[in-house]
Amino acid sequence: MGEWSLVIFTILMQTAIGAYLWATLMKSRKQERDFNKNNIAILALTAVAMIVSLMHLGTPSGALRALLNVKSSWLSREILFSGAFFGLVFITVLGDKLKLNGSQKVLLGWVTSVVGLLSVFSMSKLYMSSIIPAWNSRTTMLDFFVTTIVLGGIMLLVTSLKELEGEVAKLSIVMAAAVLIHAAVFPSFVAGLGAGTAAAQTSAMKLAQAYGGMLILRWVLVLGGVGLVILSQYKKQQESTYIYLALAALVLGQIAGRYIFFAVGVARGVGVI
Repeated sequence: MGEWSLVIFTILMQTAIGAYLWATLMKSRKQERDFNKNNIAILALTAVAMIVSLMHLGTPSGALRALLNVKSSWLSREILFSGAFFGLVFITVLGDKLKLNGSQKVLLGWVTSVVGLLSVFSMSKLYMSSIIPAWNSRTTMLDFFVTTIVLGGIMLLVTSLKELEGEVAKLSIVMAAAVLIHAAVFPSFVAGLGAGTAAAQTSAMKLAQAYGGMLILRWVLVLGGVGLVILSQYKKQQESTYIYLALAALVLGQIAGRYIFFAVGVARGVGVI
């Protein structure tokens, strides 16, 4: 399964965390909003992500052993915060049955969001601290957080469009800004690889040659996806259609981007001569 297990885990976790964060922000603006469908979807995505993570680690005991190094290992911190996020989302879904009051739900929402962001941060640092130049870059953190914002945003739109009346335009602007910032930074990242070590140069060559077509497709899909979200606000009668088309474009684009991320990674000591 290799690269695909990492693609699935990181994409699903970041989508779930982003959707939860967006819901928390939107609920803070209007407490009456009901995001139950979104929360159930988040729980499902997180559960699948955790299962895939366990498959990648080999056994559940492998994950438990990894937790023993939480003071020094970003992998341990990723497992800790991802697992804690799953548990807190489960509590969120059971909120009414647990008879949580309004202030307790608000506190739970913000604590869960912070834990989720710490999970994304830990994922980023795990790859940034590797011996692979293509990952050992601040662009990795930007990539992971942009995925969190964009896929989390589109997931919330798909599950809770009616509850977001009057907020979609603002959400789409933030999503578009995140993608445009990433797109603006990406060329300098590739140029930096080309001027780097042999391993970095090999990654740059892979981006330009073996994965050049996929890379172009990735940006077309992601930019087109956020464009569709914005366009949906000018086509109100077909709003949901545009949102679903945007979902397909953004998910496929981000999966392609994440696959490229793992595929072009070359460790130091390996590369062109």
